[in-house]
Amino acid sequence: MEQSLQIENIPPADAQADTNLSNANMEVHHHPRAEKKSIKEYLLEGLMIFIAVTLGFFAESLRESITNHEKAKTYMVGLVNDLKLDTAYLSININGIKKLQTGVEKLIEVLNKPLTDAENARQCIAYYYKYGDIGIYTPYAEGTISQLKNNGGLSLITNTEIVKEINNYEATKALDAKVDDIFLHDLGEINNNKITLLFNFYATQQLSYIAATDAKFASRDISEIEHLIDSTKRLMLSNPSALAVEISNRYYKCMGMLTSYAVLLGTSKKHAEKLIALVKEEYGLEQ
Repeated sequence: MEQSLQIENIPPADAQADTNLSNANMEVHHHPRAEKKSIKEYLLEGLMIFIAVTLGFFAESLRESITNHEKAKTYMVGLVNDLKLDTAYLSININGIKKLQTGVEKLIEVLNKPLTDAENARQCIAYYYKYGDIGIYTPYAEGTISQLKNNGGLSLITNTEIVKEINNYEATKALDAKVDDIFLHDLGEINNNKITLLFNFYATQQLSYIAATDAKFASRDISEIEHLIDSTKRLMLSNPSALAVEISNRYYKCMGMLTSYAVLLGTSKKHAEKLIALVKEEYGLEQ
């Protein structure tokens, strides 16, 4: 009986074979052990990543630089056009001031003559109408410079010399405006408070109308202007001598302001011309 029990505990041959086969299959599915990377390989991978990031950064910087340069160039084209207009007006006004000073000098000379003399009185009125009430105004083109200042356009300009010259130009323009304001104020004081006490404007009604309506009045000769004065009427108010000298002195002051204004306009013109040259060279604009 013991012998039969031992036989029953022995597994069948087929089962033993299946067990061995399963063990074999399980051994086949074991994953191979991964090889460890060397320090050199890690360093190489890190270097490649660094190079890729750096090149991307440089590419983005280059793209942004090109975009900013094109934006700046667009501004500079507008700036050059504005500056060309400015230099044209500045040249006109500088020459105009010279002619105005010559005429005012003649007016001052006549104001110091005896104005009780009819001929002197007519000359004085004629020179006043032609030169005594003329203001000088320079209409600077502010479009592009205003955009540069208000839209942050100045930060797009990499050439510091151009930025410096823009600032110089703006500073000189500000001085121009201050001197012009003083000149116009002094001229207004003469016209509003003094001349009305010297001349009898009833005798210059026709002259006043023509001076206000004739666009070419400034080109008329003094003798032609004198003929527009009604000499049959009284030309001067009583005792004009003392008042005429005071007006003469005020015109001397205006002459000084005109001289300063002409110098400043000349300086503005030089800054504008230098700025045009710098911008054209930097951005390859046509000469």
